[in-house]
This record gives sequence, C-alpha cells and structure tokens, in this order.
Amino acid sequence: MAQQCHPCASVAWVTSALDEKTAEKAIVLAGSLKRVQTRGKLVVIISSTIPENHRDRLYEIFDLVQLMQCSIANGVTSEDKAKAFAFSICLFKRCVYLSPTTLVLRRCDELFEFPTSESTIIRLPKSENQVRDSSVFCFSPSTIHFQTLNKIIKGCSNKSCNNSEGFVKIIGNYAHNNQLEIGEMPKLYNQRITVEPSQRFDGCIEDLAIINFGDIDPKLIFQDMTSSASKGLLESVCVLSHHHYLAPHLRT
Repeated sequence: MAQQCHPCASVAWVTSALDEKTAEKAIVLAGSLKRVQTRGKLVVIISSTIPENHRDRLYEIFDLVQLMQCSIANGVTSEDKAKAFAFSICLFKRCVYLSPTTLVLRRCDELFEFPTSESTIIRLPKSENQVRDSSVFCFSPSTIHFQTLNKIIKGCSNKSCNNSEGFVKIIGNYAHNNQLEIGEMPKLYNQRITVEPSQRFDGCIEDLAIINFGDIDPKLIFQDMTSSASKGLLESVCVLSHHHYLAPHLRT
C-alpha cells in the first residue's frame, strides 16, 4: 500500500512496531497523539515479521509506514536498530522518537521547536539516577548520521552492545568521536510508570506530557485486577491521568 506525506509536513512523531506486541502498543500510542490533535505526522517503523492484520491496521492509522530490513542478531535490540533507522526518514526536518511503550497525555508539539544546532545530534529527557533513557528523543533526520550509526550497529558484538544503555551508549560514543552534543529536555516528556510505591510520581498531572509504561503492558491494568501489582499500577496510573482520561487510550 503506497503512502505519501505532504511536502509541507516538516515534523513527525516516529515510533516502532517490530512484532505483534509492540504493534498493538504503537496503535495505542498513535491514538493518544491523535486525541491531542498534534500537527506532526505519524510515522511507524515496522519489520517484515509483523502479522498481516496488524500491518494493515498500522497502514490505516499512521501517515507513513517504513519497513526496516531485519539484520543479524548481534546484541543490539530491534528497537535500538529502529532508533538508528529513524534518522534515515529524511522527508521531515524535525522528528521526535517515541517508544511504543509511551503514551501522550497532552499536546506537546513544542518539542519540535526545541533549540537545535548542527552540533546537537539528539535531545533526551533529563536522566534519572544518572541513567539516560532513549525512549523519547528529539532529532533531525540525516543520511550521514543514519549511515554512520548503522555501521556502528553492524560492527557491534554481543559483548560490547548487549547492555541496559543500548542506543544511548551507541549514539553517545558516536557523538563523542565526532564532537557532537547530546542535549537535554525536561523530564516531563518521559515519566516512567511503576508499581513501586517509593518510585511513584507524586506531582501534578498538569506537569506531565508523556508517560512511559516500560515493560508493563498498559492494557493489562484494566484486564487483571486480581494481583496486588495490578492494583498498585492502576493506583499509580489514576494519580497520573485520573483514570477516566487514560482509559480511552487503552481501548483499541
């Protein structure tokens, strides 16, 4: 199915759907972006392993679907490879990558206006406990950056790249070796949801723009309320999004 983006569409939200599970999450994410009426186009990176019914749904929902060829396993996760692949989507001047584990609570198109320069390759939300998270980042597509990052990934070994830092380490090394900078943006654009009481967000819902469910499937909190973990997660989510606002996002 052919897709075209208007030549004036200079900004886009990019996510990835590389298997059945992440395809479902990407669809939920796209729904949250449409509800806040973003001006950015919606782009999804897929793999050839996506089931046909999910692929057809992605084509219906997203403005642009980009196929990423699967490469050999070398310790780099499929999503980290997709993050590098996102730099090749040069139809747009400015993009924001969102992991399929994220959900947009309010319109935050201001991310497309964050200060940029040739020396700043990406912008990440402020780190927590000195650990940077690339679930959300602003960037400008570049064929040169893509080709170099892709070459670095192909040269990775299981020992050198299979770690919790993933893409952050890859692009960090690239930036360091090429005198580039990794900029920051407020943490409100990547607030993690957790069942741990000590780590729950205790601020104001108006202070948040994007939440991140991580490895937790957000749909499950409305399907399995028997476990204490599910109850704790629902309580945490209610604090963040008042439940009645979030629930429609999780029904596809």
